[in-house]
Amino acid sequence: IAQTEQMLEILASVDLCRDKPFRVLDELVIGHAGTVSGCVCVFLAWDEERQKLVEKLMLSGTPLVVIVVVAAGQAGTVDATGSEKRPEAFHVLEVGRVREGLAQL
Repeated sequence: IAQTEQMLEILASVDLCRDKPFRVLDELVIGHAGTVSGCVCVFLAWDEERQKLVEKLMLSGTPLVVIVVVAAGQAGTVDATGSEKRPEAFHVLEVGRVREGLAQL
């Protein structure tokens, strides 16, 4: 439970970056992939750009957890393309149920 609380605290402090394209984050993450012990990716969308970033991280051998946060009732609408290689690392959490979802990880 302490880890769940820490993760919720971190997630609550994250802010959206609207003034830079996603590729800037992609380049930053991939540039540091060799220097980290693992990566937790929290996305508000699961699109081709995010799938490609996750694919690059998997190819680099970086231990990985992917969390896609969606609106309540939308978990079943996420196209899990790209997650089939490591399904245990891919999680869809619904707004309003994030705490419960994190506790199950």
